[in-house]
Amino acid sequence: MRPPFTLVRTRDVSDTAKCVEALARGIKDKSVIGLAYVVIYAQRNYEAHVCGEAARSPTFTDGAVGALRRKLARLIEGRDTL
Repeated sequence: MRPPFTLVRTRDVSDTAKCVEALARGIKDKSVIGLAYVVIYAQRNYEAHVCGEAARSPTFTDGAVGALRRKLARLIEGRDTL
């Protein structure tokens, strides 16, 4: 018997996997020295973290996160694409 409805659709996470794989390569070759990131889970909760140079240089990281906020604002407004 099939359920009457689906609460959560299956999501395509291939772009997420590619991003994480690229980050892992950068970490292995030591070109990535710190991260400030948000992980969004399928249940619609999230976690935010900083590590490495991002944690040691919070002022620089705050500026980088500001650039990310501006990028997200442009996406919301439809003025930018991925």
